[in-house]
Amino acid sequence: MSDLERIATILGVGASLSDVFFNNHPDAGLIIDSSGVIIKTNVAAQSLFGSPWSIEGRNIHEFVTDAQHLELFQEFFRDPLRTSRELVDGQCVEAVRHTGELFTCVITLGHAEFERNRYAICSIRERRT
Repeated sequence: MSDLERIATILGVGASLSDVFFNNHPDAGLIIDSSGVIIKTNVAAQSLFGSPWSIEGRNIHEFVTDAQHLELFQEFFRDPLRTSRELVDGQCVEAVRHTGELFTCVITLGHAEFERNRYAICSIRERRT
């Protein structure tokens, strides 16, 4: 058994290695399609935004409402390789927890293409004061 297979066994029997990494990432992770719809979440995202069935299928802009974020998100999908991966150049934006409470965070985006569709791999880190 390889080290990677051992890790997968410890962290999630039958899970793919990518699922193991995604679900054990310390930041909230979301996979978002080009229209802004959340299609997958990790465990850390669920602690901020709620259960997968309450957020998957909804638009990211319901949770991150900053107008500048919306504009940069759209720009990211037009040209993901030229757009800053860290939205708002490292400045904090506000997001809404599943409880309705606002919190401050930094959002970083990566991109992926699958079957001719473009997706954002979104990492959200809460800023604690």
